[in-house]
Amino acid sequence: FLAQSSRSYRKNGGRMKIITACVYPPIPIRRYDWNAVREGYDEGDPVGWGATEQEAINQLLELEES
Repeated sequence: FLAQSSRSYRKNGGRMKIITACVYPPIPIRRYDWNAVREGYDEGDPVGWGATEQEAINQLLELEES
C-alpha cells in the first residue's frame, strides 16, 4: 500500500512543496507509516517520519529548523 500527496509550505520567503507518502512498511510498529520530504529530494536531505501524515510533516519542519 502506498499513498502519496503533496502540500505547500513557505520556507525562506518562497514556496516549496512537501511530498508525503504512506509507505506502511511490513513491520508491527505503526509510527513509521508516513514520510515527508521536500520536492526535489536528494540523498542526504531531511526526511520526516511519523504515525500520521501530519507527524511526518512536523518532524520534517523540525529537522529543517535545526
